[in-house]
Amino acid sequence: MQFGSVEQDIHINGGALSFWSWNDQLEKDELRRQLEDFSRGRFSGVLVHSRGGLRIPYMGKEWFDCYRFVINEARRLGLEVWIYDEDGWPSGFAGGRVPAMGEKHWLKQLHFSQTDTGIPENRVAAWKRTADGYRPVPKETAESGDLICWYTADKNYVDLLSRETVRCFIECTHERYRQEIGGAFGDVVKGVFTDEPQIAPYPWSTVLEDAWLSRYHTPLTDRLYLLVLEEAGFEQFRRSFRELVSDLLYESFTKQISEWCRQNRLIFTGHFSEEDGLAMQLHGNGGTMRHYPAMQMPGIDHLGNRYPSPILLKQPSSVAHQLGKSDVLSETYGCAGWEITFDRLCRIWGRESVLGITKPCFHLSAYSITGRRKRDYPAFYSYQEPWWDQFPAVTRWIDGLDSLMREGERLSDVLVISPLGAVAAAYDTKRAEKISCEYRCLVENLLDAQVDVELGDEKIIAEHGRIEDGDFWIGQASYRLVIVPEAGALTEKTLSLLCEYAQQGGRIWYCGDRPPEAPDGEVVQNRRDMLEKCLSYIGYQRPIALYVDEYGTLLHGVLLHTRRLDGGYRCHIWAGSGWDRKQITARLYAPGDENMLCRVDIASQERSVIPCQRDGDFLTAAVELPSDSSIVLEWQHSGGTVHTACQKTFLKEYAVTDCTIGLEADNALTLDYASVSVNGAPFSEKQPVLHMLCGLYREREALPPEQPMSVRLRYDFDCDGGWDMSGVSVVFEDDGAGNHLPVRPGDRPGE
Repeated sequence: MQFGSVEQDIHINGGALSFWSWNDQLEKDELRRQLEDFSRGRFSGVLVHSRGGLRIPYMGKEWFDCYRFVINEARRLGLEVWIYDEDGWPSGFAGGRVPAMGEKHWLKQLHFSQTDTGIPENRVAAWKRTADGYRPVPKETAESGDLICWYTADKNYVDLLSRETVRCFIECTHERYRQEIGGAFGDVVKGVFTDEPQIAPYPWSTVLEDAWLSRYHTPLTDRLYLLVLEEAGFEQFRRSFRELVSDLLYESFTKQISEWCRQNRLIFTGHFSEEDGLAMQLHGNGGTMRHYPAMQMPGIDHLGNRYPSPILLKQPSSVAHQLGKSDVLSETYGCAGWEITFDRLCRIWGRESVLGITKPCFHLSAYSITGRRKRDYPAFYSYQEPWWDQFPAVTRWIDGLDSLMREGERLSDVLVISPLGAVAAAYDTKRAEKISCEYRCLVENLLDAQVDVELGDEKIIAEHGRIEDGDFWIGQASYRLVIVPEAGALTEKTLSLLCEYAQQGGRIWYCGDRPPEAPDGEVVQNRRDMLEKCLSYIGYQRPIALYVDEYGTLLHGVLLHTRRLDGGYRCHIWAGSGWDRKQITARLYAPGDENMLCRVDIASQERSVIPCQRDGDFLTAAVELPSDSSIVLEWQHSGGTVHTACQKTFLKEYAVTDCTIGLEADNALTLDYASVSVNGAPFSEKQPVLHMLCGLYREREALPPEQPMSVRLRYDFDCDGGWDMSGVSVVFEDDGAGNHLPVRPGDRPGE
């Protein structure tokens, strides 16, 4: 994969990355051993991540000593190294260095109250209700009953709306890396990963008032109460406020770091907080899609053993297609749990791939799982797992799918315009949630109707949108059907483009009331059956359609990703659960005289011919498609030739041909509930050990520093029937340094 511009030409490997957590005392021999282990068909590179449990100073001398060692070893092994930009997360505080520079850099949040009792001095504004509505009053003299606005400052995080604060973050973090390892930038070190930079739900900043005055020429505080009161004009005010916050975050954080990366031959990637839905995004980042144009490789966070909203995945993949970005990264499988299976890993990645994600970063590979580290959002994809020797079978399958679905051009000609502006206008109301939910439902219905849609953000449309030859273009992507969900007022630029598009014969659908001043179009119901009927009515042509039977009953529960190649097409079909049929009818667009259809083995990339029949410009074939599966098909058009196998990242076979099951160790019972006594107090009720530590920290903080704290734990468990104590032992884990936990003399197993 190539990321190129006049200033930058960086090649990155195909294959998965490891989210490699440095979480203990680091030893170079162990770093080398783990890197060599990763290189054996498991990962193409590592994302070095400081995590809880690290026993050396973050970004200290020993840290960079180890970093330089890893870079040299990675070069020897052909692995990439990626920089993680923070000590933990969220990104921006530089391991505490930026907050330590003073309160002006701290994260700030607005609060509103109608009493002045207990309100701190850092008031922002106050208003008195009158017969004509609310009017400003001096904030210092506000009385009980007036609406008062103030802010709180969080010393643990930072104000990312401030360009100065973000510049401090860059100086403390990015510039340190440039000074220490800058010679490897663009070579072994490929890029910088940012993790969940965020704002407060009701953000405040030292820069907001001046920015508002510069843009709107009125004092922000005059009408700031409209953020929480639904008085006249509140929708336009909330939309304007949220747009300004989004623009400030983009300019100060995303664009500033992107420019630094470009100047230093690095790829900027990572993900923002609360990406799944529009209402969530406004809480956390002001609108996720608006940041992707500045990221050389947009990314997401795919958490858990689940299938999230397609909005999460379609947002970055749409921008990548529109603006010609080679790849979309996913920090994936975090919190998936110890019970995750290989089949489930492939199922989850198959869905990510079919929706446009191309590069996985497995969360996480733990340097150590000593002590509490083992409870850190498992599963882990590292040597501690019993299935680690077989794990390359998973990465081989994933790498094969990714290489197949990078070739050619994605076919997606239906655009859904994001109603983010309408959600911002109705912020923190039931209407905002309704618009966000309807938007997700619309995208899900279209995908289930086998229509591979893309999403359009109005900021990106304003910069990259145009109308050419009757098509609606965003950057390099063109669309022949534009769908406007329940959106309220659209921006002037979007309306202008829609009017021009309609004048040139473009087709527009409205799912909900037509926005004011928008051109005429068809109003369609946001129901899958109605959308299918409307698509059929306009003669919408899919490059491939899957049917339950030969009579044309469309198959549901599948997702399609079709790409146009030189001489043919390739389609990844991701099949969901819930049907018994293994065979379906595929109808494929293939003008010409050829009758070649192949199924591609995802792991080996070998081709096998599927019998098919010609029907005019189409091929029809019976295709085996069990539920819970992924298959890839290829077919020719107009004299082309079926593609040969793509280059494979890993070639070694890891098939298990013979195995037996046996008991390798004594049977064990994990005691993960306990009662706790602090300083001789009565023992508590039983509680999960995992939840105990935070309470102990709070009790420690409440004591004078010089006062010792005694902690006793009591473990017990119930056993039905008789209990044979012979051969029973208690095993305690040490602290990683050979120091065993104290056990009181006379304690017996089972007590």
